[in-house]
Formats: sequence, C-alpha cells, structure tokens
Amino acid sequence: MRRVLLCVCAAGAFCLAGCGGDPGALGERELEKFTVTDFSLTTTTGDTVTLGDHLGRNIVLIAFLGTTMEDADRALSGVKRYHEAWGQPLRIIVIYDAASADAIEDHVKKHGLKCTVAVDAGDSVASSYRVKRRPTFVVISRDGRVIYHGHTVEIAGMMIDEAMTQ
Repeated sequence: MRRVLLCVCAAGAFCLAGCGGDPGALGERELEKFTVTDFSLTTTTGDTVTLGDHLGRNIVLIAFLGTTMEDADRALSGVKRYHEAWGQPLRIIVIYDAASADAIEDHVKKHGLKCTVAVDAGDSVASSYRVKRRPTFVVISRDGRVIYHGHTVEIAGMMIDEAMTQ
C-alpha cells in the first residue's frame, strides 16, 4: 500500500512541477535538456564543497536561498526535515546569495542546519543553474540528472523520496 501511494505522490509531484502547481518550475522537457554544472564553493566553515565529489554516489539537493526572503523559515525547515529523514545518501548543499556572513550564521543556528552551507558571492553558480528567484531547489539523481528544479520544498522532497526508493 505504501509503495503505491508513494508512486502516486511522486507522479503527482512531477505533474505539479510541470503543470502549474509550482509556477516557474522546469517542465519534463526542460529537465531532460538541463546540464548539471560542476562547481566549488567555500563553505561557512572555510572548507570547499565540490558538487562533482557527490555525483554518482549521492542524491543531491541544492537549495538556493536568500537570507531576507519571506519563505526562508519554511524552506529551511523542509531542508532540515529531509536531511534528518535520509542522512548520508542525501547530500544537501545550501547556497546563499551574497548576504553578510553574520546573517547566514544566524539562519544556520536558528534552524540547526547540519548540512553544507556555502555562499555564492558572485551568483555564478546560481546563474549556471538558472536561478531566477529564491528559494530555488534543484534535485540531482545518483546518475547526475536533474529531476526537479523549482521553488517548492515539498515537491523537492517528494522527488527525493522517489529517487531514494529506486
């Protein structure tokens, strides 16, 4: 029963993403043409995160966030929920815009994020991932395909759940 419901929910998520449930989300045809671009960014702890280190091994959620957006609390709560649910098979990279380090640290502490947090100071990564507004969530499957690119953390989560069960 659970498996059937999950499949129905996942199919619904894909339809929502491309059929108006998530305005601005890339549709199925656009996702097929989307090329994953490798990047390296400095994290808030001073380390370097490189996307290529996780492709082929993990499902990756990239969350492009801004520190002053209205949806920050809901978005970060969703990101945290998926991190806690899936652990290591899911690699989460939260990328903030060029906001001050103090504001980013406040958000990280407020939500107790234990995932990688980086700053895209020049917005070059956001630009290569076609981020027009924040929040934008990009889910990359283990085989390196973008399976979701949109603005709804719940739909991103459904796509992660589907990918984890395959």
